[in-house]
Amino acid sequence: MGRRDLIFNNLAWKITSFFLAVIVWFVVQRSVNSDDPWQTLMVNRHFATHELSVMRDVTDKRSIRVNPAQVDITVSVPAINRTFTESDIQTYIDFSNNQNIQRPFRIRVFLPSDVKLISIKPEQAFIEVID
Repeated sequence: MGRRDLIFNNLAWKITSFFLAVIVWFVVQRSVNSDDPWQTLMVNRHFATHELSVMRDVTDKRSIRVNPAQVDITVSVPAINRTFTESDIQTYIDFSNNQNIQRPFRIRVFLPSDVKLISIKPEQAFIEVID
């Protein structure tokens, strides 16, 4: 068997296996260079005026005003998640069992498990009791 036969025998299989090896090499390189090898493509979404709610005791009947009443939120969502909407985000201030309103309250965010919080502005809000 000559050298020419070694090269051209099963040439289609050799070309296919070469391209498969290149694809596998790129996948392995991406997973080695990434912190999370199973990470899917993520897309950042920004919501400029998301409503802020207050969680408080049912017995607390005081009228209050939250400043600011809206927050800017940026989240990272998997690109394949087409059903994610702004209503899936819950932002709130925990005012339950709290009489001291002279301090800023940290804004808390509840998101679905596959969504990551990138930023929230502002990070704190104030509560004012209206008499």
